[in-house]
Amino acid sequence: MPTILFKALNCFRPATFFAILLAIGAFTASSPVCAQKVDNPTSVGVLVGRISGITVKIRLNSTVSASLARSFDLNISTNFDDYALWSSHIMSEKAIANSPLTFYSGPGLTAGIEQKTFFGGVSGILGLFFSKPPYEVFLQGMPRLYLRPNFDGRFEGATGLRVYF
Repeated sequence: MPTILFKALNCFRPATFFAILLAIGAFTASSPVCAQKVDNPTSVGVLVGRISGITVKIRLNSTVSASLARSFDLNISTNFDDYALWSSHIMSEKAIANSPLTFYSGPGLTAGIEQKTFFGGVSGILGLFFSKPPYEVFLQGMPRLYLRPNFDGRFEGATGLRVYF
């Protein structure tokens, strides 16, 4: 019986951790958006870490979406063998007072394939970026809660560079 209880508790740890991070993202999403202004809304770059790959970010300038989200990102990574990962997030951005840094966070979805097995679930993103147009250097963490094929949680991080065009 203790083994079943131990397994059950281990399953809830990633879920609890992820719920806390989503709550943080929800609270920052409702705060005023005051990120640095960029003339070009689209950027493309690379991210390096455990999930190295290509990243695309689109800034949303609509007055309707500004209160809900400031930008949308898409990350695609692979090891060119048996692993591919896709994730996208809607992010809120908030400039840090008296600093050249901007904090961002938000919820998203993730999916991929590893050794011919599909996996998918929900994810979050939180990080910091420094922007000097047309460049943006970022450091981010991405908690992921996989719902398929097994209930599993992971926290992955990456750093990277995007170029606005």
